[in-house]
This record gives sequence, structure tokens and C-alpha cells, in this order.
Amino acid sequence: MPTYYIYDSRNQELVMIKRIFGFKPKFNLRVLHNDYYVDGSFYGHSFGVYDNRNNLVASISKKYISWGDTYEIDVQDENNLEVLLFMVIIIDQVVHEKKNN
Repeated sequence: MPTYYIYDSRNQELVMIKRIFGFKPKFNLRVLHNDYYVDGSFYGHSFGVYDNRNNLVASISKKYISWGDTYEIDVQDENNLEVLLFMVIIIDQVVHEKKNN
């Protein structure tokens, strides 16, 4: 399964994102040594991001009708906003781009 890493300018790992095998898109995340998981809908158009206590951190939804890939992110805690944006890019690449190839 695909695994992605995000590093800072000092080459320190900030984020690890790994896809989990299943019928619905699922990912494990490690952000600055904190664990999270992403659980997606069957068609991959909505996702919930949860911390290790099952608290919703963010919800992500892909617009069905738009000129390009458009996502809406509802963030509960803005501390990891950049990480969530990177995660949306990776989800789009892993879940939606492979359908087009």
C-alpha cells in the first residue's frame, strides 16, 4: 500500500501517511509522533480525520460538480492545517487519480 512522508527543511520527518487496504479509502497518519486515522466513504468523496481517541479532527468532502477537483475542509483544530492540506493532495492522488489511469 502507498506510504508518503513529509519532511521539513532539516530533513526531519513531520508526517507519514499510509493507505490501508479495504473497500473504503482508509489511511493511517503519524503527525509529529501523534497518531491519527482517516476513514473515507465508499466512493471516496467524504473523509473523516480522527485522533487516537476517536475525536473528529477534520472532515473533508470532494465536490461532485466542479470544473476541477474541489475539496472542502472543515477543521476542528487549526494547529495542523498545513498537514491537512497535504493530506488532501495525497488522498486525491491515491484515491482519485488512479481511477483516471
